[in-house]
Amino acid sequence: MRLTVLGNADRYLAPQAEGSAYLVEAAGRRVLLDCGHGTLARVPEPETLDAVVISHFHYDHVIDLAPLMKCLRAGTTLVVPPGGREALDRYARAFEFRGAFDAPGPVFEAAAGAELALEAGSLLLKFAATEHGVPSFATRVEGDRRSLVYASDTARCAALGRLARDADVLLAHTLLPSVESGSDHARRHLTARSAADLARDARSGALLLSHRFHEVPRAAYLEAAPSALLAETGRTYEI
Repeated sequence: MRLTVLGNADRYLAPQAEGSAYLVEAAGRRVLLDCGHGTLARVPEPETLDAVVISHFHYDHVIDLAPLMKCLRAGTTLVVPPGGREALDRYARAFEFRGAFDAPGPVFEAAAGAELALEAGSLLLKFAATEHGVPSFATRVEGDRRSLVYASDTARCAALGRLARDADVLLAHTLLPSVESGSDHARRHLTARSAADLARDARSGALLLSHRFHEVPRAAYLEAAPSALLAETGRTYEI
C-alpha cells in the first residue's frame, strides 16, 4: 500500500495553498481521498482512479470535484457523506448546471458502519461517522494486508477510535498542536495531542499529521505528539 500526499499537509488555507487530497494505491486499485482546490493538477492519471471519497463538503476538500468528474472513466465510484447525493445536486446548481450532478458511476453514501468493496473485494473501504459540525466521516482502506485510516477534519469520537483500531497508519488532520479541552475547536477538530492519544488507545501504527496550520512551527506539533510524523505535500509513503 502506498499513500501520496497531494495537498494541504502544512499550509491550511494559506495564500496559493492547495486543498486536501490523498492518493492511496493498493491491491491494484487507486482511491482518491478528498479533492480540494488544486487537486486536478496534481493527481496522476485520474482516468485510472477506482473511487473518489469526499469526507465532507467544505470547499478545501471538495471544490475540484466537478472538473475531476470529466476526467474519470465510466463506472468510477463516488463516496460522499450521508445526504451527499442531495449535496452534489446543490453543488451542481451552484455552477448553473441543470438537473442532477453528473457522476460517472455509482454514488455511495457512507453511512455509519458501512463497507464498500472495490473490484471483487481486492480493496475494502470502511467508514465511520465523525464530528465536525457538518456531515462527515472517516475512511479505513484495507488492501495488500495493510490498512490506512484517514481522519479528515473531526473531533475525537468513539466511532473513530473503533475504526482506527490496529490500523497500520493513522492519517489525521490536526490543525493545531493542542487546545483547551471542551473548547469549540476541540468539538470539531483533532489536535496533534489528541490524535496521539487516539493512536495510542487504538493501537494504531504510525501517526501521520496533516492539515496543519502554516503559522504554527513544525516543532510545536512534534512536541505535542513526539512519536508522530509530519505529512509532506508531494511525498509518497510506503505503508
